[in-house]
Amino acid sequence: LKPVKVSSVRIERGREVKGSGGGKFLEVVVMAMLLYSAVLFYGISVMRSVLEEKNSHVLEVLLSSATSTELMTGKLFGVAAVGLTQIVVWSVMAAAIALPSLAMNPAYSDLEIQPGVLVAFGIFFLLGYLLYSALYAVIGAITTTEQEGQQIQFLIVLPLIISLLLMITVMRSPSTPTVVWLSMVPFFSPLLMFIRIVVQTPPMWQIALSVLLLALTTAGTLVLCARIFRIGMLIYGKRPTLPEILKWLKYAKA
Repeated sequence: LKPVKVSSVRIERGREVKGSGGGKFLEVVVMAMLLYSAVLFYGISVMRSVLEEKNSHVLEVLLSSATSTELMTGKLFGVAAVGLTQIVVWSVMAAAIALPSLAMNPAYSDLEIQPGVLVAFGIFFLLGYLLYSALYAVIGAITTTEQEGQQIQFLIVLPLIISLLLMITVMRSPSTPTVVWLSMVPFFSPLLMFIRIVVQTPPMWQIALSVLLLALTTAGTLVLCARIFRIGMLIYGKRPTLPEILKWLKYAKA
């Protein structure tokens, strides 16, 4: 019944790194949850903003001064700026309060956030936010009530939920082929590739390819969503069907 004290070590890039791993685990969990909640929360904020302006007919007034693409782009980048500002404030306050006590705990003695991790967080937050928020803006444009939007948004949130469920698997085996290729998929990469970077930095070509695919997908999604947004935000009453939305993509010019 006597407790057994075990000294654990980590192997990074072929070298032994001392430490319990508790700090690295805490870093992954906190930053991954922050990334997930931020993308989700601010995406929903964009949807609610579109619904509010649509139901109050403010959009009809705004369209007299700006195009639909300008309105959607301004909304996305405006909310993104607010989100990044709030995250910076929360991080500074949390670090000032929690880090002194964590530093005194031996289990978290290896807690250290590298500058590259912060850069990766900013890149994946911005691209992931733009990708998902554009889809949320479309939901706000094609629906008339928040209840309708909540019924559809599950399809958008599903990749983020799957990414969270795979978090422990990625932390245990960040270099397995399945994890590597899943982290390349744009709808999973904001979380999975970021977790891989924190746990064990993958080769640069994998990071570059993941960011490139995510950026291209985000750009394409913004173009398609702008076309749907242009027509959908002035449609009231019946929710459009999938064939009708496909027609909007064909005939609308963003």
